[in-house]
Amino acid sequence: MAKRKISPITKEYGVFLGELKDRIAASRITAACAVNRELIHLYWGLGESIVEKQRKLGWGEAVVEKLSKDLLRAFPDMRGLSPQNLWRMRQLYLDHTDPAFLKAVKAQGLPTAPKKLSQAVRESRRRKLRITPAEKLSQAVRELIEVIPWGHHANVLAGVRDPAARAYYLKACAVYGWSRNVLLFQVKAEHYERTKRSRKLHNFKNTLPKALSDLAEQTLKSSYNIEFIGAKKVLKERKLEDRLITRVQQFILELGYGFCFIGRQY
Repeated sequence: MAKRKISPITKEYGVFLGELKDRIAASRITAACAVNRELIHLYWGLGESIVEKQRKLGWGEAVVEKLSKDLLRAFPDMRGLSPQNLWRMRQLYLDHTDPAFLKAVKAQGLPTAPKKLSQAVRESRRRKLRITPAEKLSQAVRELIEVIPWGHHANVLAGVRDPAARAYYLKACAVYGWSRNVLLFQVKAEHYERTKRSRKLHNFKNTLPKALSDLAEQTLKSSYNIEFIGAKKVLKERKLEDRLITRVQQFILELGYGFCFIGRQY
């Protein structure tokens, strides 16, 4: 008797395939987050060690160049050990242990309380040592930093010198998952400064769930930079629409064959 062939093109197979895809994608994200966390942990520790040795032994700037050469000789296949990157690690540690930055973080609040205590805090509790509020805050900041990719720190946040602005952008990256390009755009557009200037009163925190209140507040704060249409002052809605559509029309006509601008109100 011939065996019956089972066709994979069935509803059950599609559901099963979807589940496997979700599991694989989730696993890849979890692995990537774990790798990033360890990388930031390593870079933080390297930066901290360099700062402490320079303070204790009086080493100058030349030590960073020498460290880079010796580390690259020991780990030739490892990226991220250039002198520039070592300076960034040093800056990462100094910027985020600066009292002014910690004060700004405390004023703005952390996005969420860490779900699990760090190894250092757990070890201290085992030994029944008292953890000061400043130490708790510093550790919470470090755990916040560890969820944000190194590229965000090295290529964007390193250029944000205002401690309050850096705390704001760090929190936004953690809460809203900004990509590096989005973060770079927001920094260039001075999102933090514009948010400060356009404080709006609302009762979101009292009337909406926590997750929704944060999103609603961020949406209300959002403003748009429309200088690309030549707007130097406040425009009425009709004039804004006319200028935007004119730009869209010009763009579509420039594309030429295969594209069509049907109408302004279509």
